[in-house]
Amino acid sequence: MISIVIPTYNRAYIIHRSLDSVLNQTYANWECIVVDDYSTDDTKEVVEDYIQKDKRFRYVLNSRTKGAQGARNTGILDAKGEWVVMLDSDDYIFPSYLEKVADVARHTDAKVICCYGQIIEEDTGQKKEMLDRFHSGNIYRDLLNSRAYVTFQCTTTTTTTLKKIGLLDEHCPSHQELETHIRLSKENLYAVIPEVLWHYYVGRADTISVNKEKHVAGQIYIMRKHVWAYRQYAYRKFVARARLLWESLEYLPEIRNKYRTQLLVIVPEVILLLLKRKLLKLCKNPE
Repeated sequence: MISIVIPTYNRAYIIHRSLDSVLNQTYANWECIVVDDYSTDDTKEVVEDYIQKDKRFRYVLNSRTKGAQGARNTGILDAKGEWVVMLDSDDYIFPSYLEKVADVARHTDAKVICCYGQIIEEDTGQKKEMLDRFHSGNIYRDLLNSRAYVTFQCTTTTTTTLKKIGLLDEHCPSHQELETHIRLSKENLYAVIPEVLWHYYVGRADTISVNKEKHVAGQIYIMRKHVWAYRQYAYRKFVARARLLWESLEYLPEIRNKYRTQLLVIVPEVILLLLKRKLLKLCKNPE
């Protein structure tokens, strides 16, 4: 069985697109868990209409608002399937999505299965960038060096694997996909379906991408949390990313001092770790 986890908050006006795309799957052995992050609109009533149509839909209400990561974790812990798809409440998967994922799952040792996606402008329906920079095999170093792309909506992962890495980090302010996949890719192989099977809609005001502070805070959080990995495998990329963040803060005066201070702490940590490593080598192998 494949479990589809959809976190949602006040998306009663748009969630039907995602639910319809699940209902239209050609693969039948699925369940869809809609985790309501304590919405104040008619989300519950909308989902209950789908439950009346198909009992494979389930509605779970969080006891309080936990954010998208907390809602996803609620769904993962409640999932009955061997594999989990994390779909956003405004996105769309093609009818053959689950069928093709299930076919790959039967013939691979990979614990994470990706497919290509297409970005769609919400207001105009215009196709924009195609999401196809996915790598198969061991992608850990490519991910740290930004040579590979990851997201939640076009990846399917085993429930056991997600639990093994400690689920999703609910404290990560943004770029949660990158943080999750850094941990996933460290010990798991990836498989790629080279087809567009998913639409990602952009242009709404209720998305995290419009919050510039969260955007910056998330990047710094990931850099700090995975500082050892960056030091070992992606030092140049780490420094380049820190420099870009520093420059971008020039245009964000309201958060400039707060996050520049954090960068001034993180970057020397990496440099000192590198110097310590070189000194230890010199002590062991003096010239």
